[in-house]
Amino acid sequence: MKKHLNIFAGLLWMQAIKENEDGELPPLYQTHGANDNLVLTQWGDTTHKKLRQLGVSGQYQVYPNMGHELIGPEIDGLKHWILLKLPPIK
Repeated sequence: MKKHLNIFAGLLWMQAIKENEDGELPPLYQTHGANDNLVLTQWGDTTHKKLRQLGVSGQYQVYPNMGHELIGPEIDGLKHWILLKLPPIK
């Protein structure tokens, strides 16, 4: 089931890019585990490059010693990235 969800998420991004009419795409935070045996790191690299070609900005981070999972440093990186993207609180 997870494999299908990952493919579905990727297809949603591609469809959003195709349907985007105002030319502005939200930035993407993309991570990958270097030891992922379900989704090859090469696929993550290729996806990142393709999204860049399509105008998607953002950050791509490969985590060593991580498989197909969430780990603390990855979540901390996401938190830091979100805080950088949020407008200042007035």
